Amino acid sequence: MTLYGDFLTSNQRRSHKWFQYFPIYEQHFERFRNRHVTLLEIGIGEGGSLQQWRRYLGPYAVIIGVDINPLCKQVEEDQIHVRIGSQNDRAFLAALAVEFGPFDIVIDDGSHVQTDINVSFDVLFPHVLKNGVYLVEDLHAAYWPGLAGGLRHPGSFIERAKDFVDQIHAQHSWAEFTGDGLPRTLLGDRLCGVHFYDSVAVLEAGGPDRNIFIKIPAGFNKTVYNPKLNWGYETAPGPHIDGRRIAFPRGKVIGGSGSINGHLYVRGQSADYDMWAQLGCRGWS
Repeated sequence: MTLYGDFLTSNQRRSHKWFQYFPIYEQHFERFRNRHVTLLEIGIGEGGSLQQWRRYLGPYAVIIGVDINPLCKQVEEDQIHVRIGSQNDRAFLAALAVEFGPFDIVIDDGSHVQTDINVSFDVLFPHVLKNGVYLVEDLHAAYWPGLAGGLRHPGSFIERAKDFVDQIHAQHSWAEFTGDGLPRTLLGDRLCGVHFYDSVAVLEAGGPDRNIFIKIPAGFNKTVYNPKLNWGYETAPGPHIDGRRIAFPRGKVIGGSGSINGHLYVRGQSADYDMWAQLGCRGWS
Protein backbone atom coordinates (compact mmCIF):
# COMPACT_ATOMS: atom_id res chain seq x y z
CA MET A 1 0.00 0.00 0.00
CA THR A 2 1.21 3.51 -0.78
CA LEU A 3 1.63 6.13 1.91
CA TYR A 4 -1.37 7.99 0.51
CA GLY A 5 -3.42 4.79 0.52
CA ASP A 6 -2.52 4.28 4.16
CA PHE A 7 -3.57 7.86 4.88
CA LEU A 8 -6.97 7.33 3.25
CA THR A 9 -7.75 4.00 4.92
CA SER A 10 -6.30 4.47 8.41
CA ASN A 11 -8.80 4.21 11.26
CA GLN A 12 -6.34 5.45 13.89
CA ARG A 13 -5.64 9.04 14.96
CA ARG A 14 -6.43 11.68 12.35
CA SER A 15 -3.69 13.29 10.28
CA HIS A 16 -4.03 16.55 8.35
CA LYS A 17 -1.87 16.54 5.20
CA TRP A 18 -2.31 17.97 1.70
CA PHE A 19 -2.71 15.18 -0.87
CA GLN A 20 0.17 16.48 -3.03
CA TYR A 21 2.62 15.93 -0.15
CA PHE A 22 2.51 12.14 -0.28
CA PRO A 23 4.53 11.61 -3.48
CA ILE A 24 7.13 13.98 -2.00
CA TYR A 25 7.33 11.96 1.20
CA GLU A 26 7.71 8.70 -0.69
CA GLN A 27 10.37 10.06 -3.02
CA HIS A 28 12.58 11.32 -0.20
CA PHE A 29 11.78 8.90 2.65
CA GLU A 30 11.61 5.56 0.86
CA ARG A 31 15.29 4.76 1.44
CA PHE A 32 14.79 4.96 5.21
CA ARG A 33 12.14 2.25 5.48
CA ASN A 34 12.78 -0.74 7.75
CA ARG A 35 16.05 0.72 8.99
CA HIS A 36 17.19 2.16 12.29
CA VAL A 37 16.17 5.76 11.72
CA THR A 38 15.12 8.72 13.84
CA LEU A 39 12.37 11.06 12.62
CA LEU A 40 11.45 14.33 14.30
CA GLU A 41 8.21 16.11 13.41
CA ILE A 42 7.41 19.60 14.66
CA GLY A 43 3.66 19.93 15.07
CA ILE A 44 1.61 17.01 16.37
CA GLY A 45 -2.05 17.98 16.05
CA GLU A 46 -4.05 14.85 16.83
CA GLY A 47 -1.04 12.56 16.50
CA GLY A 48 -2.10 10.76 13.32
CA SER A 49 1.01 11.62 11.33
CA LEU A 50 3.29 10.21 14.04
CA GLN A 51 1.45 6.90 13.80
CA GLN A 52 1.64 7.07 10.02
CA TRP A 53 5.43 7.56 10.07
CA ARG A 54 5.74 4.56 12.36
CA ARG A 55 3.71 2.37 10.02
CA TYR A 56 5.59 3.61 6.97
CA LEU A 57 9.15 3.49 8.32
CA GLY A 58 8.76 0.22 10.19
CA PRO A 59 9.53 -1.33 13.57
CA TYR A 60 13.08 0.04 13.93
CA ALA A 61 12.14 3.71 13.62
CA VAL A 62 12.18 6.16 16.52
CA ILE A 63 9.53 8.85 16.07
CA ILE A 64 9.61 12.12 18.03
CA GLY A 65 6.85 14.69 17.98
CA VAL A 66 7.10 18.27 19.26
CA ASP A 67 4.22 20.57 20.11
CA ILE A 68 3.39 23.46 22.45
CA ASN A 69 0.09 21.85 23.52
CA PRO A 70 0.59 19.78 26.72
CA LEU A 71 -2.35 17.54 25.73
CA CYS A 72 -0.25 16.13 22.88
CA LYS A 73 1.69 14.15 25.47
CA GLN A 74 -1.25 11.76 25.42
CA VAL A 75 -0.34 10.43 21.97
CA GLU A 76 2.87 8.78 23.17
CA GLU A 77 3.00 5.05 22.53
CA ASP A 78 5.42 2.38 21.38
CA GLN A 79 8.18 3.95 19.21
CA ILE A 80 6.59 7.40 19.56
CA HIS A 81 7.99 10.03 21.93
CA VAL A 82 6.48 13.45 22.58
CA ARG A 83 8.18 16.54 23.95
CA ILE A 84 6.35 19.73 24.82
CA GLY A 85 8.02 22.99 23.87
CA SER A 86 8.21 25.79 21.33
CA GLN A 87 9.98 25.50 18.02
CA ASN A 88 11.43 28.99 18.47
CA ASP A 89 13.03 28.07 21.82
CA ARG A 90 16.68 27.44 20.96
CA ALA A 91 17.51 25.90 24.33
CA PHE A 92 14.58 23.47 24.07
CA LEU A 93 15.58 22.42 20.55
CA ALA A 94 19.21 21.99 21.54
CA ALA A 95 18.17 19.75 24.43
CA LEU A 96 16.00 17.78 22.02
CA ALA A 97 18.99 17.19 19.75
CA VAL A 98 21.06 16.00 22.69
CA GLU A 99 18.35 13.59 23.80
CA PHE A 100 17.38 12.11 20.42
CA GLY A 101 19.81 13.31 17.76
CA PRO A 102 21.25 13.00 15.28
CA PHE A 103 18.18 12.84 13.06
CA ASP A 104 17.65 11.10 9.74
CA ILE A 105 14.50 13.08 8.96
CA VAL A 106 13.16 16.38 10.32
CA ILE A 107 9.70 17.59 9.28
CA ASP A 108 8.61 21.13 10.15
CA ASP A 109 4.82 21.22 10.24
CA GLY A 110 4.67 23.55 13.21
CA SER A 111 3.49 27.12 13.64
CA HIS A 112 4.24 28.14 10.00
CA VAL A 113 5.52 31.47 11.36
CA GLN A 114 8.60 32.22 9.29
CA THR A 115 10.73 33.36 12.22
CA ASP A 116 9.93 30.09 14.03
CA ILE A 117 10.86 28.03 10.96
CA ASN A 118 14.18 29.83 10.67
CA VAL A 119 15.04 29.29 14.33
CA SER A 120 14.21 25.59 14.11
CA PHE A 121 16.34 25.20 10.99
CA ASP A 122 19.28 27.04 12.55
CA VAL A 123 19.32 24.73 15.56
CA LEU A 124 18.25 21.39 14.09
CA PHE A 125 19.80 21.17 10.63
CA PRO A 126 23.34 20.75 12.02
CA HIS A 127 21.99 17.65 13.80
CA VAL A 128 20.66 16.04 10.62
CA LEU A 129 22.77 13.11 9.48
CA LYS A 130 24.86 13.57 6.38
CA ASN A 131 22.51 11.49 4.26
CA GLY A 132 19.41 12.88 5.94
CA VAL A 133 16.45 15.04 4.94
CA TYR A 134 15.05 18.29 6.33
CA LEU A 135 11.53 18.96 5.04
CA VAL A 136 9.49 22.12 5.61
CA GLU A 137 5.85 21.95 4.60
CA ASP A 138 2.91 24.34 4.27
CA LEU A 139 5.28 26.96 2.86
CA HIS A 140 2.42 28.73 1.11
CA ALA A 141 2.33 30.48 4.50
CA ALA A 142 5.68 32.08 3.57
CA TYR A 143 3.66 34.46 1.38
CA TRP A 144 1.35 35.59 4.19
CA PRO A 145 2.29 38.81 6.04
CA GLY A 146 0.36 37.63 9.08
CA LEU A 147 2.92 34.84 9.56
CA ALA A 148 5.97 37.08 9.15
CA GLY A 149 6.12 36.38 5.42
CA GLY A 150 5.12 38.01 2.15
CA LEU A 151 6.13 37.95 -1.51
CA ARG A 152 9.95 38.01 -1.58
CA HIS A 153 9.99 38.95 2.09
CA PRO A 154 13.65 38.62 3.17
CA GLY A 155 12.66 36.86 6.38
CA SER A 156 10.60 34.11 4.73
CA PHE A 157 12.03 30.62 4.59
CA ILE A 158 11.23 30.45 0.87
CA GLU A 159 13.59 33.35 0.20
CA ARG A 160 16.22 31.84 2.48
CA ALA A 161 16.02 28.49 0.71
CA LYS A 162 16.46 30.19 -2.66
CA ASP A 163 19.81 31.42 -1.40
CA PHE A 164 20.80 27.84 -0.53
CA VAL A 165 20.92 27.10 -4.26
CA ASP A 166 23.70 29.67 -4.67
CA GLN A 167 25.51 28.36 -1.60
CA ILE A 168 25.61 24.84 -3.04
CA HIS A 169 27.28 26.20 -6.18
CA ALA A 170 29.68 28.56 -4.42
CA GLN A 171 32.58 26.20 -5.14
CA HIS A 172 32.09 26.96 -8.84
CA SER A 173 31.90 30.75 -8.55
CA TRP A 174 35.69 31.39 -8.60
CA ALA A 175 35.60 33.48 -5.44
CA GLU A 176 38.90 32.06 -4.24
CA PHE A 177 40.56 33.06 -7.52
CA THR A 178 38.96 36.35 -8.51
CA GLY A 179 37.69 37.63 -5.17
CA ASP A 180 34.31 38.62 -6.61
CA GLY A 181 32.51 35.28 -6.52
CA LEU A 182 30.33 33.77 -3.83
CA PRO A 183 32.26 32.60 -0.76
CA ARG A 184 31.76 29.01 0.31
CA THR A 185 29.76 28.34 3.47
CA LEU A 186 29.52 25.40 5.84
CA LEU A 187 25.85 25.07 4.94
CA GLY A 188 26.52 25.10 1.21
CA ASP A 189 29.24 22.49 1.53
CA ARG A 190 26.92 20.27 3.54
CA LEU A 191 23.88 20.49 1.28
CA CYS A 192 23.63 18.25 -1.77
CA GLY A 193 20.13 19.16 -2.88
CA VAL A 194 17.40 21.76 -2.50
CA HIS A 195 14.01 20.68 -3.86
CA PHE A 196 10.98 22.96 -4.22
CA TYR A 197 7.44 21.63 -4.56
CA ASP A 198 4.00 23.15 -4.07
CA SER A 199 4.18 24.41 -0.47
CA VAL A 200 7.17 22.18 0.40
CA ALA A 201 10.95 22.59 0.48
CA VAL A 202 13.22 19.56 0.94
CA LEU A 203 16.87 19.94 1.86
CA GLU A 204 19.25 16.99 1.58
CA ALA A 205 22.75 16.57 2.96
CA GLY A 206 25.36 14.57 1.07
CA GLY A 207 25.57 13.87 -2.65
CA PRO A 208 23.98 11.27 -4.97
CA ASP A 209 25.44 7.76 -4.96
CA ARG A 210 25.74 7.36 -8.75
CA ASN A 211 29.52 6.91 -8.83
CA ILE A 212 30.22 3.50 -10.37
CA PHE A 213 32.85 2.67 -7.75
CA ILE A 214 30.22 2.93 -4.98
CA LYS A 215 28.52 -0.09 -6.52
CA ILE A 216 31.74 -2.15 -6.61
CA PRO A 217 33.20 -3.30 -3.26
CA ALA A 218 36.68 -3.36 -4.81
CA GLY A 219 36.26 0.33 -5.66
CA PHE A 220 36.95 1.25 -2.04
CA ASN A 221 40.21 3.05 -2.85
CA LYS A 222 38.39 5.12 -5.49
CA THR A 223 35.72 6.36 -3.09
CA VAL A 224 37.22 6.76 0.35
CA TYR A 225 39.83 9.26 -0.92
CA ASN A 226 37.49 11.14 -3.27
CA PRO A 227 36.66 14.63 -1.86
CA LYS A 228 33.37 14.60 -3.78
CA LEU A 229 32.30 11.49 -1.85
CA ASN A 230 34.13 11.86 1.47
CA TRP A 231 33.80 14.80 3.86
CA GLY A 232 37.54 14.52 4.57
CA TYR A 233 37.28 14.80 8.33
CA GLU A 234 40.31 14.31 10.56
CA THR A 235 40.66 13.64 14.25
CA ALA A 236 41.99 16.27 16.64
CA PRO A 237 45.77 16.23 17.04
CA GLY A 238 46.69 13.25 19.23
CA PRO A 239 49.00 14.08 22.15
CA HIS A 240 50.39 10.53 22.18
CA ILE A 241 51.06 10.37 18.43
CA ASP A 242 53.25 13.45 18.11
CA GLY A 243 50.28 15.71 17.43
CA ARG A 244 49.32 13.93 14.24
CA ARG A 245 45.79 13.92 12.86
CA ILE A 246 44.23 10.67 11.63
CA ALA A 247 41.91 10.53 8.65
CA PHE A 248 38.28 9.91 9.63
CA PRO A 249 36.39 9.16 6.39
CA ARG A 250 32.67 9.90 6.40
CA GLY A 251 30.39 9.45 3.40
CA LYS A 252 29.28 12.62 1.63
CA VAL A 253 26.63 10.77 -0.38
CA ILE A 254 23.24 9.18 0.01
CA GLY A 255 23.85 6.07 2.09
CA GLY A 256 26.48 7.74 4.24
CA SER A 257 29.77 6.05 5.06
CA GLY A 258 28.48 2.64 3.99
CA SER A 259 28.56 3.90 0.41
CA ILE A 260 32.28 4.63 0.41
CA ASN A 261 33.82 1.88 2.54
CA GLY A 262 33.40 -1.04 0.15
CA HIS A 263 30.12 -2.06 1.86
CA LEU A 264 32.13 -3.39 4.79
CA TYR A 265 30.82 -3.59 8.31
CA VAL A 266 32.17 -4.78 11.63
CA ARG A 267 30.17 -7.10 13.82
CA GLY A 268 30.19 -6.03 17.45
CA GLN A 269 30.16 -8.17 20.54
CA SER A 270 26.67 -9.59 21.07
CA ALA A 271 26.73 -8.82 24.80
CA ASP A 272 27.07 -5.10 24.01
CA TYR A 273 23.96 -5.13 21.85
CA ASP A 274 22.00 -7.01 24.51
CA MET A 275 23.05 -4.44 27.11
CA TRP A 276 21.95 -1.53 24.88
CA ALA A 277 18.56 -3.19 24.40
CA GLN A 278 18.19 -3.60 28.17
CA LEU A 279 19.03 0.09 28.64
CA GLY A 280 16.11 1.05 26.38
CA CYS A 281 17.58 1.07 22.87
CA ARG A 282 14.84 -1.06 21.38
CA GLY A 283 15.69 -2.80 18.12
CA TRP A 284 19.23 -3.82 19.08
CA SER A 285 19.85 -7.54 19.22
